[in-house]
Amino acid sequence: MQKMLRASRILAVLLLVTVAFSGCSLFKKDAKYIKTVVDGDSMKPTLISGQQIRVQKTKIVTYGDIIIFEFQKDVYHVKRVIAAPGDAIRFQYAGGKYDVYLNDELLEEDYTLNGTPYWYSEKPKELTVGYNEYFVMGDNRAESNDSRHNGCINKSQIFGKVVGI
Repeated sequence: MQKMLRASRILAVLLLVTVAFSGCSLFKKDAKYIKTVVDGDSMKPTLISGQQIRVQKTKIVTYGDIIIFEFQKDVYHVKRVIAAPGDAIRFQYAGGKYDVYLNDELLEEDYTLNGTPYWYSEKPKELTVGYNEYFVMGDNRAESNDSRHNGCINKSQIFGKVVGI
């Protein structure tokens, strides 16, 4: 009974540590794999708020991987890797949304909820990803706070990648 009560208290405390807007809450940081819960709608339809996911702790990621990264101190987001170091990424308006080009090739993004419906006029629509940086976006582009807003993330910010649901 004591163990169950203690475990319940620990779980309650951990559940209070959640990421606002589009992230996740981390349960165990010391294991090779962790289980965490998605908090927010930025990865719909791929990941749903409240859904438990399994994350492999690694900094080795590639195109299309869904990753967990530290956005700010102890604030984690979950997003998809769109571009890697040295890549040229460009957004071009067509048919009511922005098409995403990676190294001058149109990305087929069947995982997005609604394509890329808007862009931020103060940010460049074309860029080259820097050394040790990654361009990331949520699958629900209309509800995602991502590299379109905040620029590329550094490899050092990556906590791991989603390997299971």
